[in-house]
Amino acid sequence: MNRKLPEEQDRFNKLDSTFTTLDQQRAQGLEQLKTMQVMHNTALEQEQKRLSAKYGKDHPRVQTIASRLTYNQGLFRDLDEEIGRSQIPTPSVDANTWLAHGFVLDGKGVGIEGLTISFFDGQSQWIRAIGYACTDSRGYFAISYKTEQPDDQPLFLNIADKNQRSLYREPNARVVKLGLIDFWQIVLSDSSADCPPPVSDPPPSQTIEGVVSGRVIDPNQRGIPKLTVTAFNAAMVGIPRIGSTLTGDKGEFKIVYPRTISPDGREVGPDLFIAVTSDSGTVLFSSRDAVRRNAKREEDYGEIVITSFLDR
Repeated sequence: MNRKLPEEQDRFNKLDSTFTTLDQQRAQGLEQLKTMQVMHNTALEQEQKRLSAKYGKDHPRVQTIASRLTYNQGLFRDLDEEIGRSQIPTPSVDANTWLAHGFVLDGKGVGIEGLTISFFDGQSQWIRAIGYACTDSRGYFAISYKTEQPDDQPLFLNIADKNQRSLYREPNARVVKLGLIDFWQIVLSDSSADCPPPVSDPPPSQTIEGVVSGRVIDPNQRGIPKLTVTAFNAAMVGIPRIGSTLTGDKGEFKIVYPRTISPDGREVGPDLFIAVTSDSGTVLFSSRDAVRRNAKREEDYGEIVITSFLDR
């Protein structure tokens, strides 16, 4: 683990203090700029009234001042937002902490409140257990993660609304680096309010039915009843059976087995093959050499002809 030496820590503290002072000076400068703009705006409003009384509100000079006053309204809003951001103290972290912070803004540069900020790893869609944060009225968030044994797993910042609808997923990953601070400024086109915690467990998978069917007959096209038909999944270790049944009076069979659809919508079928056995377990037929890879939900083997069955 990297530890700062006393002299290094002292230099770091001095540097951190310098940046804090600069931030304070910047905030003061923005406040002074706003004061000057307010005075200028007041003078424009007085001039607008004077010219309107003299020439009318449709006069070009009056219209020019009106446009400038409209522009200044947006400028004041931007100044207020920037002043609010500059007044956020520079966070500090120790050698075992990583800090992620920043702003989420709308298309007009205004902070969006009540969004859920979390991090997801690069190999699945589920949240990493490093906490989450909700944006405040300025759109600001901060997530502090403390550990002594970080890994190199890439993290992707995610922004969700109150319905857990993902509004933004960072395309470029970042890696936790203890003792450092990462900053984001993200602009969204729309948003929703409220701030629930992020989903930390995957939604349940769906289970549906798969069907294997066919008919077992003798060379004379007569159905053979009471034979055992078993379906197997060759893709799994040990080649487990996924279902079994007896043939009916006309040799027909139907095996229903469970199939899974993952939360992301993927459905993978078994690598299917079947075997037909007699009462004593003698294998009369097997499709092991013709496995049906990623079998469909409904697989029909048609008519399976048994030329000899020793137990009958």
